[in-house]
Amino acid sequence: MRAVRTTPLFRFRDDVTVRVHADGDGTRAEVTSASRIGKGDLGQNPRNIKELLRAVDRETGDRAAPSKANPIPPPS
Repeated sequence: MRAVRTTPLFRFRDDVTVRVHADGDGTRAEVTSASRIGKGDLGQNPRNIKELLRAVDRETGDRAAPSKANPIPPPS
């Protein structure tokens, strides 16, 4: 699934992609977010991912299994 998230203040557009894969008896989701312009995102891309995952938790009633995801490195 692909989506575009627009930041409220400056209206920057970020591309958010979700890929879902079978993983043994369960499912794994790979989520990425990338800024369309500029060299840095000032931490917006990790915030986009966290916002999406919080929304999924709300919709699933937090029934989803704990994430096996690698931690998101801080922006450089």
